[in-house]
Amino acid sequence: MAGRGLVISYYFHPTGGGGVQRWSKFIKYLVRFDWHFDVICADLPAGDFSDSSLLDEIPSSTRVCRIPPSEPVMRSPVAKGGESKYWQRWLGSFVFITDSRSRWNNRLRRRIFHELDKINYDILVLSSPPYSLVRLAAELQQQISIPVIVDQRDPWTTNPYKIYPTPLHRMLDIRREKKAIGALQNFVFAYDSHRRYYENTIPGFNKKRALVLTNGYDEEDFTGLQPEKPTVTADLHLAFSGTFYSHFNHPGTLFKALAELKKNGVTIRFHHIGKSAYDLKKLAARFGCEELIEVHGYLEHKNCLRKLAGMDALCLILNEKNRFASQTVGAKLYEYLRFKKPVLALVPENGEAAGTLKRSRAGLVCRANDIAGIKQAVLEIINNRAQFVFDDIELYSRERLAGELAAFFDEIVKAPLK
Repeated sequence: MAGRGLVISYYFHPTGGGGVQRWSKFIKYLVRFDWHFDVICADLPAGDFSDSSLLDEIPSSTRVCRIPPSEPVMRSPVAKGGESKYWQRWLGSFVFITDSRSRWNNRLRRRIFHELDKINYDILVLSSPPYSLVRLAAELQQQISIPVIVDQRDPWTTNPYKIYPTPLHRMLDIRREKKAIGALQNFVFAYDSHRRYYENTIPGFNKKRALVLTNGYDEEDFTGLQPEKPTVTADLHLAFSGTFYSHFNHPGTLFKALAELKKNGVTIRFHHIGKSAYDLKKLAARFGCEELIEVHGYLEHKNCLRKLAGMDALCLILNEKNRFASQTVGAKLYEYLRFKKPVLALVPENGEAAGTLKRSRAGLVCRANDIAGIKQAVLEIINNRAQFVFDDIELYSRERLAGELAAFFDEIVKAPLK
């Protein structure tokens, strides 16, 4: 069926980042399944995460309405001089339970009703985080006649990246989460573990209308892609794409392993593409391997892909010291799979990221604090690449995922819940 929807996504291009691509890519491909969308997003400054190139992929039929934010914007985890903004984030979390974006919702609510009065939309989709949008979705479900769908790109109170200054803050936020999720009818989840968590903990959770739809890769991004090869010789060029945070995916143990391998005559050059909450070169200097670290900074998506395409192996880090690390994956993993390069995954062995890699036979999993295990895995990647077969990675094609999402929307519109 032909359908038209309105998507609410606080972050949208030209803001960059893997999570932002989830809905820009959906919109790009949903048109091919006769679903058309308009977008309401925050009017954010370009900042350090700008990627205007992805705007070219948005269909011409898509209107993008930008509403100025109601709070100070702190998109980058890095302050001037390389100092971490962790304490700024901590202070913001102390003042605003759930998130500070809830003040933006007041302007957003008015705009949503304005758009619904102008156009006969079939569905309204709110993409979270920010998590305050989930609370708004629960309110809107009672106030409008069309189906409301929440897309949870990341877990809410079990998000390992989320900071809670005190147990009271966490308790109050969990209470808000249970109330909002228990009241809603239609969900899309990026992670199966997130859906199962709600099934087990929230009375009234509607699992019949809870679609799990992972992030993915866009095959068109890889067509004609020219790899950018490193200029320095090494036994292995290993890359990490994304943001390093001080409290969750710290690479210190990996750097220790690289330093020990260097002493044994094995040279591993580590490449970081993205932002970091601290100086990676300074960190590596503590272990005597500063010269092995290459910092490329944040790159536009196509440039990032060219850089990754020239690497020998790719890296993912989720430290199990955080009890929720097993419940996240990271959007980068699916593009890693498409490259068909071995993935060194320093992640919880029972987590969703590890399960994805093991099913596809695309990499090696070891604990983020296991120096001996990391060294062994690196040597195995160098010496036995034939073991990586990359099974069924087409499951994560953005176009295929959009088709599944379109079918879900069709079902909701044809048989809305009462």
